[in-house]
Formats: sequence, C-alpha cells, structure tokens
Amino acid sequence: MILTEKVITAYSPHLFRLCYFLCQNEDYANDIFQETWIKIIRHIDKYDESRSFGKWASTVCVNTYRDMLRKNRKINFVEFADSGELEKFFNSLPDTAGDIAVREEYAVLYKAIGMLSAEKRAVTVLHYFLGYSEKECGQILGIGAKTVKSRLYNARQALKRSLEV
Repeated sequence: MILTEKVITAYSPHLFRLCYFLCQNEDYANDIFQETWIKIIRHIDKYDESRSFGKWASTVCVNTYRDMLRKNRKINFVEFADSGELEKFFNSLPDTAGDIAVREEYAVLYKAIGMLSAEKRAVTVLHYFLGYSEKECGQILGIGAKTVKSRLYNARQALKRSLEV
C-alpha cells in the first residue's frame, strides 16, 4: 500500500479520536498521534493488505500509546483544563450540539472512563466509542476474545460504581 495524502486525511480523525480517548489529554494525544503516523510510515511495508487499514492503524496507535505509557508514567487522566478542552471533547462525539443535559452526561462519563485502568479504558474506547467488535478489539490489542469480554465487563462494573455516586 502506498500512503497518500488522501489516506492520511481519511484516517487522521479516527486515529486522533482514539489517541484522545486513550489518554484524555490533548498534548499527549498529539504526541501519540504524531508518533503513530511516524510508525505507520516507517512500517507500511509490513501492512497486510488483507486486513483493514483502519484496524492495523488502530493497532499501531494502541501500541504506541502503551509504549508511551510505559516510558512516561505521567500519562493518566487529567481534568479538563478549560472549557476549550471540554468543547474539543464534545466535538469528537456524535451530535451533542444543543443538548446541555447530554453534554453534562458525556462530561461525567468522560471523567469516569478516565479513572479506568489503561487496559480497561483501551478496550472500552475501541468497543463502545469506535465501534469495533470484541473480536476486532482483541486483534487490535493483541489479546484473546475472553480477555476482551472480561475487561469490558469489569470496565462496565467500574463505570457503574463510579456513576452511581
């Protein structure tokens, strides 16, 4: 596959959204996003064209996030620094334009997801926000389907507990 500006433009919003949801900080998301594209460009010859490019790119992105997490333990949940950060988060979601109640619910959900462990957050974001199946999540994360199901269950339970408060 030859990476063209069209391919990069088509997949950039998806990858940035994944980066942002994983680390929930715009600066870290930009770093991960940039490093992901560098890795994709360097290793495009390893891309198996029988697989979806989006899934392969998501795998590279998640692995880049994991690498950066290991190197820099500071990547964790950060509260919205200002209303601009919150607005960027809302703009990455399905249409929430005029509904203040929906926006407030998303803000609470965002905070709760940020409190999940990196493993649970990754599988939650891939499955519920980016629409990957459990099998696809397992392929992207390099884990088995039972592990995906277990992490999703545990994440739902943790979210339920934190949202009940």
